[in-house]
Order: sequence, then C-alpha cells, then structure tokens
Amino acid sequence: MGATRLPLELQQQIYAHLDTRSFHAARNVCRYWRLASLDAVTLSRQLHKLPILSPPNTGKSNLQELQSPRISARWLLDGLHEVLGTGSTSAATEALALSASGMLLVVARGRIIWINDLVMGPFRPLSQREWISGAAGHTICGLDFEQNDSLLRVRLSEKGTVLYLGTPVVESFDTEAGAIEHWKSRPGLWHTFLDSRLLVLPGAQDATSDHARRLSGIQLLRPFRDGFLFAAQQHGGNESSHYVLAHITCSYVAARDTQLLTADPDGVMILARLESFLSAWSYTLNGKNENGVGLWENMPSAHEHHPMYALSPDSTMLVVAERDQKVTRPIPLTQLFLYRLPGERRTVKMLEEHEEEKRAKQATLSGVLEKPASKAADVSGMTEGGTGFKVARIPLCSSTIRGAVTELKFERAPEWTSDPFVVTACTAETVRRWTVTEP
Repeated sequence: MGATRLPLELQQQIYAHLDTRSFHAARNVCRYWRLASLDAVTLSRQLHKLPILSPPNTGKSNLQELQSPRISARWLLDGLHEVLGTGSTSAATEALALSASGMLLVVARGRIIWINDLVMGPFRPLSQREWISGAAGHTICGLDFEQNDSLLRVRLSEKGTVLYLGTPVVESFDTEAGAIEHWKSRPGLWHTFLDSRLLVLPGAQDATSDHARRLSGIQLLRPFRDGFLFAAQQHGGNESSHYVLAHITCSYVAARDTQLLTADPDGVMILARLESFLSAWSYTLNGKNENGVGLWENMPSAHEHHPMYALSPDSTMLVVAERDQKVTRPIPLTQLFLYRLPGERRTVKMLEEHEEEKRAKQATLSGVLEKPASKAADVSGMTEGGTGFKVARIPLCSSTIRGAVTELKFERAPEWTSDPFVVTACTAETVRRWTVTEP
C-alpha cells in the first residue's frame, strides 16, 4: 500500500519515463494512480507517442500522401559539422529560427549564421554570415525573427549580449519585408542594426569602469517616435539589478552608396524603472505584503540573461517571462510577471522633455559644461513629479509554468469576449493563456 500513496509529483515523474504499454498498466493499479494519470500534460505526452494524432494539414492532403510520408527538404550546410576556430567542439551550440511567414529558416552554429529559403529550390543556404562582429570568444545561443521578419535577434552566450541584424521596415504593408531578397541585400544579414554592448546610458559616463551601468537582454517591443521602445535588464551603477522600459532613437548612417537605418547608441532614454526583489527592498522590506506581492517567491531576480517580454497593445502593461532560478528543480520553470507602465501619453511627454533638454544643452557650450550629466538619469521615470512620494513599480506574479517559454504574446481579446487583453505563453509541451481584465 505504500507505493500506491506516493506524492502526486513522484507519480507523474514516474509516468514521464514509462512507455505507452507500461503507462496503461500503471494507471490501472488503483484509483490513486488513475487520478495521477489524468493530468493534461501527462496524457498529452503519452498521446504523442502513439500514431493516432493527425498532422495539422491532414485536411489538405490526399490519401496517397498520408500513406507515403516523405521528407520535405534536407541539405548539408558547409562547415556545420566541422570544428569552428581553435576552441573545443562542446562550446559550439546550435540555434534555429523560423520566420512568421514560414518561408525562411535561419540556422546558427558557433558564430556562423545561415539563412535558407524554404519556398524556392534547391534547398541550399542562400546567404550566410561568418564570424559576426564582436562575437569573439562567444557563441550564438538563440535566434528570433522580429518586426515583420525584417530583423533577426541574435543572442550571444555572453551575459545578456544581443545583436539585431537587418534593417526594420517602417511600412508594415511592405510585401518585401522579411523576404530572401531583403536578407541577401546590403541592409539585410550584413547590417548590424543594434549592438547592446555599445549602448550608452544617460549619466553612465560619471560611473567608474567597475560599476558602470549596462543593459542586457534587450528586446525591441514596437516602433515609437523615430525609434523603438525596448525592455531590458539594467546592471551596475551601485544599484541592484532591475528591469527597465526605455526608448532608443534611430538615424540613417551612410554605408557605401546607400543610407542604412541604425539605432543610435547615444539615443537611449530610460522611461520606467521596473523593480526586482532586491531593488525593491526600500519599498517592500518594511511594508505590508498584499496577496504575496513583493515576496521572494513572487518577485523577479533580474539575473536571467535572456528573458522574454511582451507589450500590451495600448502600451500600459508589460509581461516579463523569467526562468525561476530561486530553487534548484529537476524541471525548469518559468514565471510570468505583469508590470504597469506610465502609458503612451506620459511616455510622449517624457520624450518631449528629454528632447528639449538635449536641444538646450547643445545650444551653448556653457550649458553643456555647467549642467551635470547625471541629471539626465533623474528624467528616467522614477519620479512622476518634482514633489510627492516615489511609487515603485512592483510586478504581479501572474503564474508559473513548466518549461522554457519559446513564444510570448500580449494581444487584444476577440470582440465577442468582455476581456480586453489576452496573454499567451508557449512552451515545448503546452500553450497557456490568461485574460487581463483590469488595465
């Protein structure tokens, strides 16, 4: 009887290592094991082991195609199975990314990127970029298509380093955006739109090199006022690590016979400071915890090198997906945190004030020398006015899901529902959705 009353977690862990026949036999032992086998993830894993699930395109296939499975494409990439550089082969990681249109596949190994067209044959890499600039000693650990497939987000193994390759297309209706011709041209794979290591924060020049502020895990959210809104982690500056919402301006840079849109490294402005557990101690250590808000298990650590972000359609909320590293577990978990943001009207006002201040500094040389650069950091959204109380942006822990999040969306709910927004998180095992009713 002792084995029949094991904890539910142990029973499901045993089910995860059983084949289909053993799973069917184990779930018929007693009612405790049968109840443990009714978990949606456990049943889904066992069903995928059986040849009974139809492919998604079954309705468009004929009987002959269903009876004769075939490989749609297969090719060898030059140097993919070779040792890169003089380092060990264990340091060479592989990453894949499929475009939203389903026409392009990007493969990366070590520091080499291949881009392939899945529509036009023969299936061979049509463009590749070797030894991307600034990646010495580090490898590519992640790829993502963004901004209508016109930008490729490259995550390096260095702590939170992110490169954006390509050129964003302003017109969303442009049919050439994300096509293979875009990536083969000069503004495509060979153009570095943004390098997170080159960004200069306001007032960062006053800090020493050992404690200089830096951004990591950058992800562009949406185009906004001659630039982009982005979310990132901020480290250093004699402060605890935390998340930030920021804006970066873009400008055209001459490159041979063309003008390429590039992010300005000096055009970063912090719009909102999003607190982590350690950075929020001044507000939560001696305060009251309502519904667990501000506790260690319900707060982000801001030490995850590559988190994921999703911005609400009205730019009033931000969802952060961070791997739960507070406790060592055999299965990775991901926590979702919901932040409130200043809002689009307040954001526009802050950017206008920042632009006016920059013009005033450039007007006279004396203004540049007399006005301390550290004052620019005060216009970072930490205070809503000259007087009053500072209100920290403490997140709400929405949920904890099993596995690493591969896709995160923040969209408007369908018209027939009363909920304004829907948050969708996808993992390798499941898809979870949450409705947000209060803006």
